[in-house]
Amino acid sequence: MPEIRHSRSLVFALASVAALSGCAGAEHRTLEASVVTTTSEPVAVDRDPSAECVDADLPNLTLNDELAYWSAILDDQRRQYPQQSFPTDAEIRTQKKEEWSTDIDSAVPVGGDAAFARDVCGLPSLDGALYSGEPLREIRGHVATRGRSACSLILSDGLTAARETADSLALDDEAGAEARYLLESAVTHLCPQLSDLVTPADAIPRCAVLEPDPSAKSDEQVFCN
Repeated sequence: MPEIRHSRSLVFALASVAALSGCAGAEHRTLEASVVTTTSEPVAVDRDPSAECVDADLPNLTLNDELAYWSAILDDQRRQYPQQSFPTDAEIRTQKKEEWSTDIDSAVPVGGDAAFARDVCGLPSLDGALYSGEPLREIRGHVATRGRSACSLILSDGLTAARETADSLALDDEAGAEARYLLESAVTHLCPQLSDLVTPADAIPRCAVLEPDPSAKSDEQVFCN
């Protein structure tokens, strides 16, 4: 298993349940159709209404909570792959302190993490457990960090690009719907202030959407991609 380097956008983009899960929970569940409605078109998914997540009953995640979460995750990985190299707790602490955002983490509405966790807890992608056998839903911070990562992706790339990322990384329609549901739920419960951030202010515009097309005027210094 290759060396793991964690970043918030990577956690969301990879929907890291598979990477963190030692045994995928394959037990039969009864799923119910659910719809989340935000500023975009409604996203429909199937969820397990009986699923319970520890984050759904706790206050908003703190920096110390997140540090404890990643320490537990990496300890599990180290035990399973002792021959591999992983970031130290000190390195993770430095990285997470740098990533902790006043635009995201400090701006989550009171009870936002719990509301998000209740909404997405039944998604099939949260099935499974660590190599130690601890179910993912019972790990403090596992659900909340996925929502925070989604918000960080929106802040970085804009909501339109984040939606495109969620769609493009999906292996099938069901996974795509789950990724979009999680993203839209994050906007609703964790970072509603970003619902109008279609494109970040410092983003380089796409040449194709500029009029007239700047490629036709090579002598003019117009930056786009």
